[in-house]
Amino acid sequence: MVYRGRALPELTGAYLAADFASGRLWALCSDGSALLGEALLADTDTNVSHIGVGATGEPLVVGYDGSLNRLVPRSGGGCP
Repeated sequence: MVYRGRALPELTGAYLAADFASGRLWALCSDGSALLGEALLADTDTNVSHIGVGATGEPLVVGYDGSLNRLVPRSGGGCP
């Protein structure tokens, strides 16, 4: 999914991706025509099965176990 929320402006336009096995969540940063880099957003114990969008327009990370998690701002956690 492409981040279009307001809570994490440093991720605007970034593609959010997760790995089911490792639980890692990344932002793939682009200028619209080229990949600029990637940023590791989280390293969790959750088997991520889906990244959806909640009612507020912010992403929800859905775990295979049914858990719902949201992204929260942290220093150094954005696109290059």
